[in-house]
Parts: sequence; structure tokens; C-alpha cells
Amino acid sequence: MLAHLQRVDIAARSATRSKNVPPVIEHFSAWFRRHRGVQESTLVTYVPLVREFVAALGDNPAAYDAAQVRAFILAQASHSGRSRIKSLVNAVRMFLRFLAVVGACSADLVAAVPRIAQWKLAALPRYLEAADVERLVAGCTPKTSAGARDRAVVLLLARLGLRAGDVRNLRLSDIDWAATPRPRHGQGSLRDMAAFASGRGRRHLALPDAASPRD
Repeated sequence: MLAHLQRVDIAARSATRSKNVPPVIEHFSAWFRRHRGVQESTLVTYVPLVREFVAALGDNPAAYDAAQVRAFILAQASHSGRSRIKSLVNAVRMFLRFLAVVGACSADLVAAVPRIAQWKLAALPRYLEAADVERLVAGCTPKTSAGARDRAVVLLLARLGLRAGDVRNLRLSDIDWAATPRPRHGQGSLRDMAAFASGRGRRHLALPDAASPRD
């Protein structure tokens, strides 16, 4: 498997394995970066979970079966919080997809990963009402540098639907100032800013789009 991954430039030929990390997990990490365009923060979350999975089922994917996969997930769910088990399910499902792509196990195993029940109103609300968002924006004081920063962050999150990581990684060079009309009266709203790229995996989205209202 390693020779094949090196031939197709998924695994570096001169790469050395990290201490105590099974080769199959290193290959998974390389594949995940190359073909899914994930950020390192995602790998930091997924890889330890995949290591737990491999430690429980062994490093021979050809021996995995649906009963083992389900038993592992359900055992972890019995003593894990909702956030962790959700990440675990996603990590195991992605790992099994990788194994299926490289021919190390059956693609049917992906369907063996059980869904974890989630109930409405059992956690924080998924979104805020419009009036609550407006109150949050109004609570930022733009007359101070900290207040102006906070207001800009809230507007990016609320009006463009960006994730926290998108805002954190945003740089001035991401803004296409040449495509921006000059703001009126020396003030520019978020809608007056030029489009910028928001990376979602390997896709880049220009925001706001032409259909967005300019209020």
C-alpha cells in the first residue's frame, strides 16, 4: 500500500513515520489533506479518534466487519459527550471511506457506522432570531477599536454566514478592494465591501454575491 501511495504522490517517498503511529493512519492523514483539502485543525481532531478505532479493531482493515464497527461506536457513545461522539462518528466514517477507496476494506462498511440520535431543544439553539442578532450588533460600540472589531466580526458571522475559523483566518489581502464602490458619507457597511474568498475545503466562495441586498 505504501509503495502505491508513494507512486501516486499521496505519501512522500522520503517521509518517515511518526513514533507509534500505524502506517495506515499516516496514509489516511495524507489522503485526507490531498483529496479533501482539510485544515490541520480537523486532522488534530480526527486522527486521535481514528487511532482509538484502530487500537480497538486492529491495523488489518481487511478483517473489519460491520458488527465490530457498530460495537465500537456504541461502546464509545455510552460514556462520551454528544460533541465527542459526533466527531468520532465523522472520523470513523471518513476513515472507512479512505480504506474503501484504496481497496483495503469493503465500501459497505461505511454504512455500518450508526447514526447517533439527537433531540431538538436538547442543546443550544441552532440560530438566533433576527431581533436578537440586531441587539447583539447594537451592543458593540464602534467608537472604540475593540468595539469596531467586535461589530465587524458579528456582522461577518451573521450576514455572510461565515464560520468562526473563516473570520479568524480572514486577511486584508482577501478583500478585493478594486471591486468595491466608494462608500457614501465616509461610511461603508459590510455589503459595500468587496467580495472575498471563504475557503470551504478546496472551494472558494465570493461573498457577498450579486443577489445580496445592499442594506
